[in-house]
Amino acid sequence: MTTISSPNHHLHRSITPLSNRASNIFVTLVDRNYIYQTCNKAYCQAHNKTSSEIIGFTVAELWGNQSFKNSIQSNFDRCFTGQEIDEFIWLNFASLGWRYAHVTYIPARDANGEITHCIVVTLDITEQNRVESEIQLLAKFPSENPNPVLRIASEGAIIYANAASQDLLAYWGCKVDELLPSDIRNIVIECRESGQPQAIEMAINERIFVFTLLPVVDAGYVNLYGRDISAQIQAERRYRVLFDNAPNAIVVVDKEGIIQQVNNQTLKMFGYNRDELINTPVECLIPQMLRERHISLRNSFYNSPYERVSDLGMELTAQHKNGTILSVEISLSAMDTPDGQ
Repeated sequence: MTTISSPNHHLHRSITPLSNRASNIFVTLVDRNYIYQTCNKAYCQAHNKTSSEIIGFTVAELWGNQSFKNSIQSNFDRCFTGQEIDEFIWLNFASLGWRYAHVTYIPARDANGEITHCIVVTLDITEQNRVESEIQLLAKFPSENPNPVLRIASEGAIIYANAASQDLLAYWGCKVDELLPSDIRNIVIECRESGQPQAIEMAINERIFVFTLLPVVDAGYVNLYGRDISAQIQAERRYRVLFDNAPNAIVVVDKEGIIQQVNNQTLKMFGYNRDELINTPVECLIPQMLRERHISLRNSFYNSPYERVSDLGMELTAQHKNGTILSVEISLSAMDTPDGQ
């Protein structure tokens, strides 16, 4: 275990393991030779590498010599002189693509007070940046905005509410300059203290809203922006009815081949209950001798889904839970979701 200290706060920090809880926080420890000494799980996942493929290698080997010399090395060199560096920059991660990040370089000292390492903390704020951009557009004319727009003070009092917020205020039983109800107030205070945007869903007078909470940390308040998603929810419910009552078996599979959704006809056809299929490889529905070939075909379709005819009309075999082989005809189609394809 490596023990290091912060020059500004005179605290010892034990690094190993580094934080593995937040998927958008990447933490590394780099020595004076620009060699990684340790890194957290999120950093490995972002680069699509194992820890053994990063630790012991130089920063230049991971990011490329040109990027290292042009924009990274100078930050390390300044950090090794005792400066704490902050920057906002776009970074291209192997598994995430381009992400907007807040990067902090922190000098780390040994027991003798010598700077031996640099702690690099990278916070992926791409989504927050996108939310803030959308909110800036949304809030240009908040009084005329058809959606609720509110500003909440640090203690939970309503500072401002536009005209579209009146139904919301009536539902809460409060008005401007009064405190929010305790349950909502606690969420707002938690958002302000964490400094991270949050989203909550709420039913108000038979309408369903999603609210984005954006903390303005320096000013000490939280902006709250609502959007009526009633029509979207109703559409999703209609889709669910059609999906569950379709006469054919429908299986929704992610890019790893893991079943995400099945309809009622799938359960009847294959003899499974829903819990047995969800989060299970789709190959459980394929005869054993054909599973390896099926994986190859599935990956091929996912890699180029738009180059295939959506209804392939292929006559294939499938396998019932009890082992019975079924003759089936299948069609494949790509489906876009908020999480990808």
